[in-house]
Amino acid sequence: MMNIISRFPFSSLRIGTSILRLSRVHNRSYADKPNFSSKQLSDPEKLEEINRPVQFSTSKARQYQSIHNIVEVSKYPPSQMLIIPLSLFVFLIYFLVLREENDIDEEMKKPLHKRIPSLELYYLREEIRLLMAAGKDTRVQEKRLQELLNKLK
Repeated sequence: MMNIISRFPFSSLRIGTSILRLSRVHNRSYADKPNFSSKQLSDPEKLEEINRPVQFSTSKARQYQSIHNIVEVSKYPPSQMLIIPLSLFVFLIYFLVLREENDIDEEMKKPLHKRIPSLELYYLREEIRLLMAAGKDTRVQEKRLQELLNKLK
């Protein structure tokens, strides 16, 4: 009897964020039972041994968990859930608290138009346009714009 799962081209399906693995468990029918010789079937001890139920608590089947047929077991160690947040916490403590500022930090505190001179012209023109639209005084910005234009000439 052909197993239904063996007809699928893939052995796993992705549903949302979880992966379902299709197991290759073969269905056993009565025809799959091993053939016993008539000698074994006529021997009462062998027949009793064959027909005796398997004790579940002492068999290897007790250790088997059926969830492994459906859900993939994590490949990551359980300690990883502790190590990554702890490492991130230590890094943030160092970077935000213990580290001293350097010249790059000082440079990053400057406004962008102080680091790129041509950008200040754009900012001033935009600020003048917004102030005129609001009906406010633009003399200070126009004066600074003239200074920058004179520097460029």
